[in-house]
Amino acid sequence: MSRKDTILRAAKRTAEEVRAVAQKNREMKTRQNKNLGIKPHKHCLVCWKPIDMDNEEGVCDSESCIKINDKRQKSRKRWGILLYVFAGIFFLSIIFQYMNSGT
Repeated sequence: MSRKDTILRAAKRTAEEVRAVAQKNREMKTRQNKNLGIKPHKHCLVCWKPIDMDNEEGVCDSESCIKINDKRQKSRKRWGILLYVFAGIFFLSIIFQYMNSGT
């Protein structure tokens, strides 16, 4: 058997394997795309309960989830402000040191 025949057989075998994998992937996609009775949804940021896609806040209607989410948002805002305050203090101290060392 010549080298050309060996390469041709290997190429055919590889092509068959690729076709088999592609077919398997197509079958998986069609299975995944079937509507299994689950409508599109997202989950509550606190309790992970399914909620409608139209819910912009990202939390369910539970009072405890709303309170916890509000508390988290306030804390996140506070940390953001503190980050800028501390960065400002740091850079101001560097600038004052630079100005005082120059004179």
